[in-house]
Amino acid sequence: MQETKKLIKDLVKVELTKSQISALESFINDRGISIFRNSSLLKAINRKDFDSAIIEFRKWILDAGRPSSVLADLREQEITLFTK
Repeated sequence: MQETKKLIKDLVKVELTKSQISALESFINDRGISIFRNSSLLKAINRKDFDSAIIEFRKWILDAGRPSSVLADLREQEITLFTK
C-alpha cells in the first residue's frame, strides 16, 4: 500500500483528500499502475476536473471485454470514496 501511495503522489499533481487517495489506491490495486498512469482518469484528476474523473471511473467495468457487475460495484464504491 505504501508503494501505491508513493506512485499516486508522484503521478497526481493536485492536492487530494485521504478519501480520494484511498479511492485511487483501490482503482490501482484492481486495474494496475500502468493503466492508471496512462488513463484519462489521471488526466482529469490532474486538471482538477473531478466531475470528469467520476465519468472515467465508470468506464473501467469490463472483465474479458464484458461488463462486470462486480467491477461496476467496485467503481461505485471508489466514486463514493473519491467524492466524500
